[in-house]
Amino acid sequence: MSYCNCDYTYTHTKPNRKTGVRPEFDHFFKQEDYPLLALSFYNLIPSCNTCNSRLKHVKKFTIDNNLHPYIEGIDDKAKFTYSGKDVLSLIGLDKNLEITLQTNDADMKKKLFGREKKGNAVVFMLNERHSAHADVVQEVIHKHYISNGDYLNSLQNAFPSLQSTDLFRIAFANYEHEDDFEKRPLSKMTSDIVKELRFLRR
Repeated sequence: MSYCNCDYTYTHTKPNRKTGVRPEFDHFFKQEDYPLLALSFYNLIPSCNTCNSRLKHVKKFTIDNNLHPYIEGIDDKAKFTYSGKDVLSLIGLDKNLEITLQTNDADMKKKLFGREKKGNAVVFMLNERHSAHADVVQEVIHKHYISNGDYLNSLQNAFPSLQSTDLFRIAFANYEHEDDFEKRPLSKMTSDIVKELRFLRR
């Protein structure tokens, strides 16, 4: 997963290669401080415009204080969770929800939230940006509520030939495992909320 997992970062070029769509590339270590790393693959992080140009911009990142996507992922050390602000939101009938990234791991907490608010989650406004997509979480909550947690089993009974990964994608329109998170925005948030609600599986 790259920095935010809120936007697509992909490359698509036309045959002449002069036009197309490309992600921006953030220099994890500032070019001015580390000129020899300016074109190093390991220093170039595919980023959306919001992360690279608007939020991080010229802020200084370090290995000690920030997460480097090529070295360590968030994986299960930090998870998105939600809190409902009213009864309707708690049963998935409203999106009045707050989405937050939380961790009990001290090192991860430092790199996400950091001293002087320089951690990844603060710089990239992960809580605020994911909360803006509360409707995605609302749908997951509602599926859990109306099925009493048995939504995945109901789909499996209806389509017995489906593999587990296909079942998850059909049920929640996203990916379940970290290796696939970069393929679709909000995949980690979706996966974390599904796990938190404990959908039953055969």
